[in-house]
Amino acid sequence: MSNFKASASYSGTFQDVPSSHWAASSVRTCFEYGLMKGVTSSSFDPEGSLTVAQALVMADRVHEIYASGSSTLQNGQPWYQPYVDYALENGMISAGEFSDYNTAVTREQMAAIFSRALPASELTAVNDIANIPDIAGSPYKDEILMLYRAGVLTGSDIYGTFLPDSSIRRSEAAAIISRVAIPSERKNVTLMKKYVWSDEPSVTVALPQDAADISDNGDTSFAGSDSFIYLSTHPENYPSDYDITAVSAADLSSMFTEGFADAGIAFSCAQSSMVKFGTLKAYRTTGIMNVDGQSADSIIYTYIDETGLKIIALATFGNDALLKTLSDNLTVNGSAAVPQI
Repeated sequence: MSNFKASASYSGTFQDVPSSHWAASSVRTCFEYGLMKGVTSSSFDPEGSLTVAQALVMADRVHEIYASGSSTLQNGQPWYQPYVDYALENGMISAGEFSDYNTAVTREQMAAIFSRALPASELTAVNDIANIPDIAGSPYKDEILMLYRAGVLTGSDIYGTFLPDSSIRRSEAAAIISRVAIPSERKNVTLMKKYVWSDEPSVTVALPQDAADISDNGDTSFAGSDSFIYLSTHPENYPSDYDITAVSAADLSSMFTEGFADAGIAFSCAQSSMVKFGTLKAYRTTGIMNVDGQSADSIIYTYIDETGLKIIALATFGNDALLKTLSDNLTVNGSAAVPQI
């Protein structure tokens, strides 16, 4: 990896990639390290798509620099043939894998090509990621998952959604290939897995990837190494037309204290405030749970809909960042919680 060195100076070379562009740093790295060129001397075309041939050029450059210290391949007839030949000779593609090198490369194809540009030993895992939600059917799922674990890929959302069949923009390719070649550019990410509450399909919860289902007594619960999530419906408590705001914060606190005590969990309430999931009114209650002798910061959402009183409790053990992630990515009826003013 020490063969990768900056060999060019970049000073606003590409006028269509301003310093404010999200990929400006990656484009600069690619130019300085000889990984990508512009479509002209002053234009990079960050929104342009990437072809199979162009993906091979980038992967070949990485492979050749790693192996010999420099990139020497030149265009031929057709222009991409030397790059195809090099990729075939060095196992980055197989014969017949692609029928048209001028077609737009898909994200999964690009990931496979890039993953073979370096030995697997140079793409060691920095992230503990068990699965990606939309790659199960991909023929390149192993290569894609390896790049996620190596911090090369991060996905398009908190769940790591990859969109394997989609095309990829040149700006995105710049970010990815720079992470392949420069380990310091790789990203540490914590991905979640999506859970749709079966008792209430309009509720989506982001769970830590290590969260295991420990549901019991009709309620739904998940426990991870540093988290606890509890989902419960109480149809007998309030009629569907009951206004949750009629429940006082004190009554809410008492309900939680007594209810969790029945489950062997001590709960102390800090404060409650009103929020809305779209038009649905709810309480947001912060407090501290004591679960199996461990203290956990918690956020509890409570609301009433046509099926009764709903309780969604999120708790983490010493991980405030995770608690915020859980709370920020909880949706009811497709909406996140917004403070009610």
